Amino acid sequence: MQTIRLFFLALLVCLGTAHTVQAAPFVSPHGYSITPAPGWAVNKSGMMGADVIIYTRAVGGFAPNLDVVITPTKLGQTLEQAQAEVTKGYSELLPQGKLVRTGYETVDNVRGLVVVGTYLQGVQRLAGYEVIVIKHGKAYTFVGVVPEALQARYAPAFAQMLRSVRWSR
Repeated sequence: MQTIRLFFLALLVCLGTAHTVQAAPFVSPHGYSITPAPGWAVNKSGMMGADVIIYTRAVGGFAPNLDVVITPTKLGQTLEQAQAEVTKGYSELLPQGKLVRTGYETVDNVRGLVVVGTYLQGVQRLAGYEVIVIKHGKAYTFVGVVPEALQARYAPAFAQMLRSVRWSR
């Protein structure tokens, strides 16, 4: 009986610590690293112009994902200018796009523009959560996309991944 209790105690301890084990960070040659949420996979193939796509199992026909896209900025471009462009063009650029809010937050102590909105992709109503950071003449855009109905479920994973970002230059 004592052996069974010790076995279950050891099992509980292992299960209790299993969820805290972090995946290895993806280290980009473009000056940052990001750690996937537990159980999420990494695609660094460059597909769809992304430096990296971090994704999890499909739910309702769509795989929630966080992509990092890096693009050059215009000389002297500011986050305020980016916010004005996003606000003006969100519904024009995305089918049935609706800008929910914009604001600011930091990514590893660098100020970023937050853009939250919804749009239609095929028959899927999706929610997008973007954080755009301008650094060294480049815009680093962290884009989390999930079916709109599952936003609350995946928000902690997106937040954890953004908190994990570290700039190396």
